[in-house]
Amino acid sequence: MVISATDGESSTSEDSGSMEDENSNAAEDSSFDENADSEDSQPETEGLSGQVIDEDGNPVANATVSCGEIEATTGLDGSYTLSGLPKQDSYSITVNRGDGYKEETFDDVSKDNGNITVSTYYTVTMNVEDYKFYYYDQSEGVEKEAKLSFPWKKDEKLYFRVTSDQGVELGFGETVSDTNGITYTDTVEFKGTDKKYYELTINGDVGIGITNDATESKFYITDDYEQSKVIDCEGIPASAINLYYANYAHFEGTPAKSEDLQATVNKYKDQAEYAGVVGIIDKADFENNGLKVTENGTYYFCFEDAEGNLSELTSCIVDKVDATAPTVAIDSIVVVNDGESTKSTIKATVTDSTDKNGDNGNVIGEVYLSSDKNGEKKIADATPNGDTYEISFDGDVISENYYIIASDNTVTNDGKGNETIESVDGFTMKVSYADTRASSQSIHVTVNDPCDVVYQVKGEEKSANLIGDGYTIEADKNETYTIIARKDKNEIARAVVKLSALDDASPTLIISDEYQNENRSWKNSEYEIVGSVNDNDSLDYITVYYTIGDEDETNKKKAKFSSANGEFAIKVPTESGEFDGVYHVWAEDGFNSSDKITCNVRIDKTEPDFKATLTNYVYESDTIG
Repeated sequence: MVISATDGESSTSEDSGSMEDENSNAAEDSSFDENADSEDSQPETEGLSGQVIDEDGNPVANATVSCGEIEATTGLDGSYTLSGLPKQDSYSITVNRGDGYKEETFDDVSKDNGNITVSTYYTVTMNVEDYKFYYYDQSEGVEKEAKLSFPWKKDEKLYFRVTSDQGVELGFGETVSDTNGITYTDTVEFKGTDKKYYELTINGDVGIGITNDATESKFYITDDYEQSKVIDCEGIPASAINLYYANYAHFEGTPAKSEDLQATVNKYKDQAEYAGVVGIIDKADFENNGLKVTENGTYYFCFEDAEGNLSELTSCIVDKVDATAPTVAIDSIVVVNDGESTKSTIKATVTDSTDKNGDNGNVIGEVYLSSDKNGEKKIADATPNGDTYEISFDGDVISENYYIIASDNTVTNDGKGNETIESVDGFTMKVSYADTRASSQSIHVTVNDPCDVVYQVKGEEKSANLIGDGYTIEADKNETYTIIARKDKNEIARAVVKLSALDDASPTLIISDEYQNENRSWKNSEYEIVGSVNDNDSLDYITVYYTIGDEDETNKKKAKFSSANGEFAIKVPTESGEFDGVYHVWAEDGFNSSDKITCNVRIDKTEPDFKATLTNYVYESDTIG
């Protein structure tokens, strides 16, 4: 509202807005005739007494009451006495209450009743320090600075404004209010000025102060990883109407003050590429819904009030927005078939863009193998080691379609997090062998991408034999064979084969020395060579052979086992009577032979000849006796 500077002006005592002394008409209408005095006559005089009160009946103390040049000061009860007045029926009396009050003149004050009623004034008090108070004097059409406490006429309008000592208008969150509970927001302007004034009708003593609702605003987010985050705030100022925000990850530097942020927002808020990055949000909308953001970064904020004032600059770091699923890279696929079953091992590198420490931390939620592209049929969970995940399961992973499902810990509506579904496809090494009883075993290795294949046994490394489209490893010992595929000297896959069924040791044959000497024996019963055999493998595969006389194995015979512990006996034939010969004994397990043991056997069942003469007795005997 704009008001003319002459609005409301009047020359009567009811004029409002002026705090300067005004001349009354009493100067022209003197209270007595000065020419009545003469040197030859002395006029009669008298006194005028009365009480000065205001319109509310309150006594006016310390006011100057004058009639012409005769004046008096009212007492505490408003009483006064003017002495030496010429005798008249009435007088023109002027009352002056000092600075801030308009001087008032009253004509026709009766000589018999000097009581005077002046206008009621109330006290206006500024209740703040470091601020200046200005009011607009409509009668003069100028702005004047007021004291921190001053009088103002009852029912007259006071147009005022407040600034700091530095001349700054009210800041963000600052409002003008009075002791009657009124907050001033509407302003008026006067022609010829560029200032805005609050309007106050004075109808009692009033104190005017400045309140500030600019509480400390704390912006915060939840601690979960989410596809989008909602920034909320504690301590939203009541005077705020808008919130300015900007993610300075998109701009160089940072704002030094709220005005810098406001300038950035106003510059970019209408550009499509900065949608959600900068903007202005209505306070009510922000209170109800918060600020939804979909990018990480440092967000800066300031509130704006109805006067266009900005709150102090504040910020909030957002670092757990995650709308990106983990990345899955298949490192190797190893399929091992031992002739009876197949086992697959998949190694994959799983990383996430939100991983700050490079160890996946709590970022990766779940990694598993599925035979269903939707991840519904879980086959095996992965075991993590840093960002490498290993999945092992019984089956051939390359015979059918399999998928690695990797998800993060981001909170999503379906509860699955950000999810990646990756087909199992990559470098593949297939290993096949048969862990069966044999003297040696061939391990076959094929790869789908050219590389070097080596194997390690007991710390020694050897190259596998390239035969056709694959590699062959000839194993003749029951050991652990570590098969490694390398490309550019870097390991890309490995498989471990542990052989246990190879028969790589010869049987051990034991025959006592008593069957190996050349002593003669005399037996009337059957004679046997007794011994035992053992093997690191099952005795089920052991056979004890022997030959008589020479070592021609085409005539070999089998010994009989006399117990399950590997004990055996070879019966020496005695049908012909005497026997003098050599037994060659050995054991076989199907793949290996023991050393041969030679047994010298001599059996004599013939009685010695006996001859006697009369002249000479001769006694013949053999060693059997």
